[in-house]
Amino acid sequence: MRIRRKWMRDLASMIFTVYYLIAAEQADEKVRKIRATLTIEHLRVSWEKSTTPYLSFFTKITRPKLVKYPPRKIIIPRPPGSSYQEPVTGWLYFDGPLSAIGSHTKVILDIPGGGFVAMNPRTHDDKLIGWAGKTGLPVLSLDYKKAPEYPYPYALNECFDVYRALILSRGRCLGLETGTRPRIILTGDSAGGNLATGVVLMVLQSAMSSTNQWNGQEVLPRPEGLILIYPGLDMNIGNWMTDEQMSLIQDRRMRRTNRNILRRKSEDYYKLAETPHPSDDEEGGSSPGRLPENGNAVRPEVPAVGAMKPEPKMAHLISTEDVKHQQASVVASKPGGLKTRLAMSSMISYFNDRILTPEMMRAMIILYVGPHNRPDFSTDYLLSPLLAPEALLARFPKTYFLTGERDPLVDDTVIFAGRLRQAKYNLFVQRKELGLIEAKDEFDEKDHVEVTLIP
Repeated sequence: MRIRRKWMRDLASMIFTVYYLIAAEQADEKVRKIRATLTIEHLRVSWEKSTTPYLSFFTKITRPKLVKYPPRKIIIPRPPGSSYQEPVTGWLYFDGPLSAIGSHTKVILDIPGGGFVAMNPRTHDDKLIGWAGKTGLPVLSLDYKKAPEYPYPYALNECFDVYRALILSRGRCLGLETGTRPRIILTGDSAGGNLATGVVLMVLQSAMSSTNQWNGQEVLPRPEGLILIYPGLDMNIGNWMTDEQMSLIQDRRMRRTNRNILRRKSEDYYKLAETPHPSDDEEGGSSPGRLPENGNAVRPEVPAVGAMKPEPKMAHLISTEDVKHQQASVVASKPGGLKTRLAMSSMISYFNDRILTPEMMRAMIILYVGPHNRPDFSTDYLLSPLLAPEALLARFPKTYFLTGERDPLVDDTVIFAGRLRQAKYNLFVQRKELGLIEAKDEFDEKDHVEVTLIP
């Protein structure tokens, strides 16, 4: 149904929204049809519905009065040395007149999500207004350019340029007047979490670059903190996690945080398999095999190491070393736990998610990358921050993660948090061995990473 007038489209959208809240079966059928022919317009209209005049009005009158001043649209000029000239648009959330911003030294720089293709700061009003009201700090949220009109890495460079502009101008581009570097807290959700993490990596990379020092350029300080809300950090959508990723999730130090994720993976697998029995042990202790009636797994029989002997006809050709090598090979080839239900990625486990399906995720990645780019998905850590080298991860600011236990992107959170924790711990051990840290000091992961998982 094509409606030309925008006000009529907005009104019809509200009417059909109420109708589909009541008629659930018709809503499912409608969603199925739309997803079969999904377009950018569909995404933008549905995800930005909260900015329509009618919904904005109802939201405004029902929202708690946390601030007295409405969001303000501002323009951030590009910093010196940028490859781009077009300024960046942002929205300033601050509970006070503009003249009161000058005395502040801290800024929250927010990068909103939207699959790289849709949504702007005004769709995140509730969160941003709440932060501005509760913290009393200026919150700058960026309305970066979206794909496919502006493919990777345009949006990432926009966000990095704003960070540079805030540092190099001593916050004057935002209205700060203290003359000191502002202390920036960087935040991002979903695709914005990807961009926020990419900005941190670019900041750390530029600080380690000798070129900037030779050119006399100011070294950018890292953010004071990083807050990631269900971030999308891996552009490689796979069905299975690697052994390294699994080891990060099952790390003994993170069992209390990740146990609900492991439990839910198990429950989903059992529900799919229609069996109450596990296919493998959660800790990886049991091996695969058929499940007899008593529910005990039958291990494949493997000859003992001492029972391995060379065949008589070949004895004169096989040395003792060869026998030991064969024995070691047999032991190494002993099958381990398949970990089917645990190793399945959350993107595949929760493929029925109504907001973010694997097909939709792939479509957004394709649009974000663009038709003329061909990045290396196995090494480009600015595109997939999950691949970042340990040398950069060890220099990260304290990072907070917030995501749902059944979010399609939950694996990105726990794996990246595990990599950060591992990098910080390895750096701690190195500094301790060099005598830079007292021997009595102990590593506290909460000084570097905190993960909150919502049931």
